[in-house]
Amino acid sequence: MHTQPTFHVDDRDPDPRGMSVISADGHDVGKIADIWIDIPEPMITYVELALDPAHGTGNVLIPFAFAQVDKANNALKVPALMADQFARAPRLKNADTITLLEEDKVCGYFGGGALLASAERQEPLL
Repeated sequence: MHTQPTFHVDDRDPDPRGMSVISADGHDVGKIADIWIDIPEPMITYVELALDPAHGTGNVLIPFAFAQVDKANNALKVPALMADQFARAPRLKNADTITLLEEDKVCGYFGGGALLASAERQEPLL
């Protein structure tokens, strides 16, 4: 939202900026640095994670559909990935825009993690 100063989070909703991000294995992997919105449909599309140095460097986008807001603990839970997998998330060429190909890569990475991030997820349930 840093490129859209006229947009804001409604007072009735939690603002995820500054929240800790908790991985599927329970580690705090960093903090939410910014919110990415879909301008034609004013809704949160991605949150930008500033990785904790213990879990990588730089920022990565998390599709908001793969996140769960935990208001009570001021955290965003991301059950799709384990802590060590955030550092390998696809990065953007331009820090302020995302291409369709980059969107496919980012969403595919988190979607694949939801299915395959751990050995337990890779086997049939039957």
